Amino acid sequence: MALPAFRYDFLGTMFASLGTGVILPALASQFASKAMSTSIWVVAFLFAQQSLGNVMATFFAQDLAKRRRIPMIVMARVGMAMFVLCIAFLPTEQPGIAGSFAVLLVTPYLLSALCTNLQSTVRHSNYPSNVRGQIFSRLTVVQMGSIAISTMTAGLALDYLSWGHTISYTLSAACLLLSAVFYSRIRIRREKTMLRNGQAQPVRLLAGFRLLREDPVFGRYLCWQMLFGGANMMTNPALTEVMKRYMIHYQEHGFGYGWSMLGRVATPLFVVVCVAPLAGKLFDRISITRFRGLGASLWGLSKFLVFFAVISLSSTTPPGTFLFWVPWVAVFVGFAAQGIGQAAGNIAYNLGHMNFTSPERSHDYMGIHLTFQGIRGLAAPMIGAWLFQLIGMSLLPVAGALIFVAVAGFLLMKPPGNAKSQAVRVASQDAFDNTAGRL
Repeated sequence: MALPAFRYDFLGTMFASLGTGVILPALASQFASKAMSTSIWVVAFLFAQQSLGNVMATFFAQDLAKRRRIPMIVMARVGMAMFVLCIAFLPTEQPGIAGSFAVLLVTPYLLSALCTNLQSTVRHSNYPSNVRGQIFSRLTVVQMGSIAISTMTAGLALDYLSWGHTISYTLSAACLLLSAVFYSRIRIRREKTMLRNGQAQPVRLLAGFRLLREDPVFGRYLCWQMLFGGANMMTNPALTEVMKRYMIHYQEHGFGYGWSMLGRVATPLFVVVCVAPLAGKLFDRISITRFRGLGASLWGLSKFLVFFAVISLSSTTPPGTFLFWVPWVAVFVGFAAQGIGQAAGNIAYNLGHMNFTSPERSHDYMGIHLTFQGIRGLAAPMIGAWLFQLIGMSLLPVAGALIFVAVAGFLLMKPPGNAKSQAVRVASQDAFDNTAGRL
């Protein structure tokens, strides 16, 4: 059953990524900042609200045990398409329209978080554990490649067409509907057994956090991830400001949305596409803690490279000279380093929790993982905007230093293989794979 599931997962992921590329904060914040003349606080809010749905993940994960995953994914994709279509017809030239733009993005972000949890459970069930990283790396390639195509196309449309945002968001809605069609064809291994054995519970705010006491190794893993992810997300408003300054500094050379998206989004995503297969093989061969630490170190390095580009920028440098282009090259190298870290990070983000649990409880582990991501995703951009007003671009090396502290924490952790719960997980996973093999 893994091969047909992968085929439809591949197509569904491709169209979903084409559809969600235009609502990613990297493009949405740039669009709001330039076309709608928003403040850095609105930009920070756009980054923060993407994590709003993740905050609620662990509260609702308890209810997923008795529900069929695929119909819920399909309904979520259709709902996202409806709201994205509404954005397509916003009159962006009207003053104060940025508020409506931000509000319309809330529901797609909420539904996207639900899809992330549900898709994780589907992949945990359908793909063998010993090659799961390699399988997901192929999905990462199509996911990141599609996002890069989507953001670059939308960026160019915003540059050269007065109605560019209308056509971009309309096509996005159509792609989300197509992704729902392909996801509806996926079947989950042993789903009836899981639904029969699942124990759905009433939604209780603190029930999901019991996992941190039951599995302290996973709790420590989440704590280091909290530090790494929070430090990384603090820099998002600053990076938007960096690209805005570059567009202003180089505007006589024709730099606009297209070049901004090439540096900020397309460059790291192109690197992700190239590196993801190698990262998937590495994921299957080393512990999750070492894998996470190595990936996070590249994110930290990228902060220092972009900071070097910022301090190298000078309005007095003669155009066309080598020193004139050094900052721009440094920005691209910095975002390329981010792309290597993002390739590893995307695999660890979606599959890392599977090293701690079995398919039956995958939704609980993914739920608390997403909730922690949502908490830092809501708080970190606001903290970053506040610190940016205090210390300016010095925020970048400060965040980079914090990331390397988290790297040390990951590398010093004991892998989950020695935990008592790991023996139960391995036995449960083996039984699950053997049963699925017989079927």
